[in-house]
Amino acid sequence: MTEKQRPNVVGKGRAFARDALVAIAEVKAGSSKLSAGAQDKISSLSDKGAELEKILKMPFIGTIKAGEMAYDLTEAAAALKAAVGAGDEAKSLELVASMASEVDKFVHTTRTFVVRMT
Repeated sequence: MTEKQRPNVVGKGRAFARDALVAIAEVKAGSSKLSAGAQDKISSLSDKGAELEKILKMPFIGTIKAGEMAYDLTEAAAALKAAVGAGDEAKSLELVASMASEVDKFVHTTRTFVVRMT
């Protein structure tokens, strides 16, 4: 398995996470083309995004790992936005499911992060 190529993500976790939140909000606003079930899943993803917004001030967000996770979320949100814009419901549902688990993982990792001082 190859490592994803990412730009320099050091200290950019907050910015990437905020970009992902903005994209998720735009997707929710533009999801009227999709079925009611898909709109519900996008709405639940938006609710998970609200949890993500609550943790943006925690220390983990400044780490490289958080930057990588937030960058991946931003990329997935951009792909979701494109799929919803094109009206591709199958692709949208697939992306929503993967993003929901990524957001949960990000929130869990951030909340359980312990700053070690030596």
